[in-house]
Amino acid sequence: MASIIWERNGTCRMEFTLGDERKRVRLEGKPGKGAATEFKGHLENLITAYKNAVSPAPKTQAWIADLSEEMHGRIAKHGLLTPHQDQDQQEAATLGKLIDEITKLADVKPNTLITYAMSRRFLVEFFGEDKPLADIGPKEAEQFRASLKTEKKLAEATIAKRIKHGRQWFKRAIDWGLVSRNPFAGVKIGSMANSDREHFIDRATADKVMAACPNLEWKLIFALSRYGGLRCPSEHLALRREDVDFEHGRLWVRSSKTEGHEGGEGRHVPIFPELRDLLAERFKDTLAGSELAIAGHGDKVHGSLTSCNLRTQFQRILKAAGVKAWPRLFHNLRATRQTELCERFPVHVVCDWLGNSPTIAKSHYLQTTDAHFALALAPVRVVLQGENAAHQQVTNDAKTCQEENTPDENTTKTPENPQNQDTARIQRYSRRESNNPQNAMEKPQTALLSGENAAHFPADLAQVVAAWPTLPEATRAAIVALTK
Repeated sequence: MASIIWERNGTCRMEFTLGDERKRVRLEGKPGKGAATEFKGHLENLITAYKNAVSPAPKTQAWIADLSEEMHGRIAKHGLLTPHQDQDQQEAATLGKLIDEITKLADVKPNTLITYAMSRRFLVEFFGEDKPLADIGPKEAEQFRASLKTEKKLAEATIAKRIKHGRQWFKRAIDWGLVSRNPFAGVKIGSMANSDREHFIDRATADKVMAACPNLEWKLIFALSRYGGLRCPSEHLALRREDVDFEHGRLWVRSSKTEGHEGGEGRHVPIFPELRDLLAERFKDTLAGSELAIAGHGDKVHGSLTSCNLRTQFQRILKAAGVKAWPRLFHNLRATRQTELCERFPVHVVCDWLGNSPTIAKSHYLQTTDAHFALALAPVRVVLQGENAAHQQVTNDAKTCQEENTPDENTTKTPENPQNQDTARIQRYSRRESNNPQNAMEKPQTALLSGENAAHFPADLAQVVAAWPTLPEATRAAIVALTK
């Protein structure tokens, strides 16, 4: 990594590449070959430590301590050592001051500041508020991680978040010249996904919860999470009347989480059948404007309202519904919807609707459910017909949407205000649903496959019947077709 360049007069210099630049360090006096070779070895150790953001080897640290002021300055000029004039600043740098300064300068969302505060609390509890940064080494960082697991009993995903913050903050300290190495650089971060907290909320459970919701506002909060896949509470509370396009069947969802990314200020989400009637009822008496969908909390859209405020009331609703509260109440509603939609649509389409990436979806949202195991055990013809039905359903849905939005040539157009237009569309939708023969037949066919009749089926089909509430709609349609 470094080369020794000898001059005719017996002096020499070291040349090396750091980043994209070629660097030079001239040695003092006329060193012998052995001294130059030793210098080269320690210099290469410094370069390796710099690139990996770790401390140099103990022998190199002892060599640094014996360097003259002049030689120390020549190396420090290239960023491989901290200038001596900055040592007073290093000695004054403490853990608490570092984190507070970084937090003060951070341009992040309020929820991120909350996670910063949590990580700060754990670090300060272990090391101390006034712990000098220079006194925290790789060994101490490893001990901190071990304490989170053995003493605090934190989950691996939570530990990963705390270590990640520690590594980020010490990297900033290196950039500011407060330390020369990152003690967290070699500490295992681990996965921030926690499969133990995954939970799939099937439709039977969702129906119970919906029935227990005390008012339309709470029905919307639940449905927008479970069937719309919105982030709660930020995306729910930003939804306004002007964002609901009944004509084209789309919602414009403002996203504070992704607004910092190009094109991430919002996204379009289909007005799924499970949402249409609720949104129509919510806005049936309102003119087009900026009225909030979740009116009861509208004054806190940009205030301190978080999912914690909603969680308490939601837990009461679950108790009233006779449903045991699941982990990560609102996140798992969104994850359930993404898992469900990926059974019917390509993953890139679903990610566009829910506002995340396939990588994030795979790590934090998509779940393996009991229904997947049930399908694996079902007769092959049921699975194949379910796949065909899924493709046919998407085609039929697109055709129906096109027919609904095609103007009737025999109808004379007359100007209508937005309220009347929405009401007319809702009425047409309701008549179409009530006149659909398939809907009239669905209930008796579904009843045939209810849990109470499971004993009359062979063992493999009984497993499908038991998992019926969690099966995708297309698969259920295929199974129903077999009973005709």
